Amino acid sequence: TELYPPMATLCRSLSNKMMKNRILGICGSYSWSKGALAELQLFAEQGGDWTLIQPSVEVKSCPTEEDLDQCRLLGRNVAEAVKKQFIK
Repeated sequence: TELYPPMATLCRSLSNKMMKNRILGICGSYSWSKGALAELQLFAEQGGDWTLIQPSVEVKSCPTEEDLDQCRLLGRNVAEAVKKQFIK
């Protein structure tokens, strides 16, 4: 599955900027066919100097309470990584 075109454009633009020392959390949703999350993870590995924070969250259609819990955990983990990296 390919990324939604506006998201693919954003990823290309960010890759071209060759950003360094950035923190990235990934989440996505799908209805018919999943796979975009793998594309975003590939972007994180190849698109610059990104620290990929876990968990990556992929939701089918409407999020369940468990999905929302995973999103909250991702948010907490991103916040903690930002604090560690930028607040000394």
